[in-house]
Amino acid sequence: MLKSLLLACLIWTVSIETGQTVTELANLKLDMSRSQTEQALVNRAALILMVNCDGSYQSYPTNRTIPNGRLVHYVQNLKVEKQVKGEVGRDIRLVTTGVEPLPDPSHSSNITYPGALAEGKYALFLQPVKGTNFYSLVGGWQGVYPIMDGKTIALKGHGFSRFDNLSPEQFERTVKNLLHPRNRTTFLQQRQSLSPRETTIQWTRANTAVVLR
Repeated sequence: MLKSLLLACLIWTVSIETGQTVTELANLKLDMSRSQTEQALVNRAALILMVNCDGSYQSYPTNRTIPNGRLVHYVQNLKVEKQVKGEVGRDIRLVTTGVEPLPDPSHSSNITYPGALAEGKYALFLQPVKGTNFYSLVGGWQGVYPIMDGKTIALKGHGFSRFDNLSPEQFERTVKNLLHPRNRTTFLQQRQSLSPRETTIQWTRANTAVVLR
């Protein structure tokens, strides 16, 4: 009886704090599909944020297993420091999937199931988890760029080099250039007043300016 009461209290508490029951949290299915390009990553992300993570989390074991362990969902509260794309409050809830017991760092399951974020600052590409107030990483590790010594880090084998070694200002400018590329029509509309050579030079310079930023 006492065990049932404690379980009911736990479910009620989790529901109040997250809007989801323990069972609902355990049964969440996250989109972990990868993006082929940095443009696709930016387009897929509903939110692109710079956040501070204190490393704490709540864990919710699922009923799914893989050969080396059980899949577990982790929920973390993140402090929003900068909104680059999308609008959100000062805090968001991130949900990720990991494996318990924790596999060796070299195990391939770490690639698919990143687990909870460690303490630190990050630039994150996020997507909403349908039917919840949570967000998940776009493309798993593809959507995570740690910020160390004031510069972003693109994780080897996962992150896009275009987002590597950037200051927060450079990162924001790079993302916004991808969100708002030069309008090709603007240049093509000038063809009647420019020679073919002049049109080609102007169009090439516009593309170069976008790539270099």
